[in-house]
Amino acid sequence: MAVAFAALLVACSPENRCKSGDGQACEAWCDRGSAEVCEEIALMPYETAAPKEQFLQKACDKGKASACYLLAMRLGDGALRDPARATSLYARACAGGVAAACGKGDPGK
Repeated sequence: MAVAFAALLVACSPENRCKSGDGQACEAWCDRGSAEVCEEIALMPYETAAPKEQFLQKACDKGKASACYLLAMRLGDGALRDPARATSLYARACAGGVAAACGKGDPGK
């Protein structure tokens, strides 16, 4: 019985529910610290309570350089236009190893 209960707890974990497409579970898992899930939420086709950019920001803040890059692209070229913030995010992404971000958003270029 204890083994069955433990298996049920694993199956009901936010990680497993997120993998099966449960958006609320994904958001909870993101809030618990998973930068990868925060970035995935921003790229998933389902609607979220918060704007997708907030999930990219969370992932970036947790050290996910690719999320910094994706958010910078939205702020630099997208409808959200914030070139100064985009430049800062490109620099973070570059420092985190995203080569495509290096030199982007630089007003001198």
